[in-house]
Amino acid sequence: MGRRRKNKAPLVPLEDRPMETRLTATLYDRDDCNAAIRGQKIPGSLGLKVQRFAVIRGIRHHDGFAHELRGVTPEFTRALNARAIMSGVIPEMNNSAEIPYCIWYPEPPSQETLRNLVKRYPNMIYHAARSCAVAGYSDLYSELQVLPEVHVAAEARDASLARKNKGSETIFEQIMSNHVKFEIMNDYDRSVNLENPRPAHPNGDTAVFSDLTARMLHAGGETDSS
Repeated sequence: MGRRRKNKAPLVPLEDRPMETRLTATLYDRDDCNAAIRGQKIPGSLGLKVQRFAVIRGIRHHDGFAHELRGVTPEFTRALNARAIMSGVIPEMNNSAEIPYCIWYPEPPSQETLRNLVKRYPNMIYHAARSCAVAGYSDLYSELQVLPEVHVAAEARDASLARKNKGSETIFEQIMSNHVKFEIMNDYDRSVNLENPRPAHPNGDTAVFSDLTARMLHAGGETDSS
C-alpha cells in the first residue's frame, strides 16, 4: 500500500497574520500599494519602504483609514496624528516619536485647531506658524509671536506665488522685514530646535507645499523603512 499523503495546512493570507510578521514581509503587490494610496486597504505585506509610504500617503489623504495601525510603528502613528490634527482633532501624543512634523499637507488645520494645538502642545508652535504660512492665516501668525523663521518664510512665499494667497504674502513680508531671521525647523531630519535657534538666510532647503504635491511611480525594492 502506498503511503498516505498528509494534508497541507492552508496558507494563511498575509492580511490575517500577526502584525509582527506583516512588518517583515516583503512581497510587493502593485495593486495593494495603489489601494493603500487610495485609502482602501492596508497591504498584507509592510516590510518594504514603498508599502509603508503608500500607507502613510493613504492615511494623510483619507481620514479614517488605517486607524488600526496606531501604535504599531512611530511612522504610522505620526501620520495618523497628523491626519487627526488636519481634521480638527487634537490627539493624545505621549512622546516625541509620536509628534508629526508636517501638519499642513495635504490640507492645513483650521485656525481654531491650531490655537488649541499650541495651547495643548506649546512645543508645536512652529508647526502651527508654518501651517499659517500655508493657509494664509496672517492674524493668527501674528498672535503666535514666533521668531522670523526661514522655513516659514519659504512656505509663505510659495503660497503667495503658487496660490496667490494674500494672507501668506503678508506673512512673508512680515518675516522678511526682520533684519535677522532664524532656522528653527529642519526638513531633512524633520526636527524643530526651540532651544537653540540660529541666525540663517533663506536657502532653498525647504520642502514647500507645492513640492509635496509631486507624484512618483512606485515599485518594489528597498526593505529598510527607517
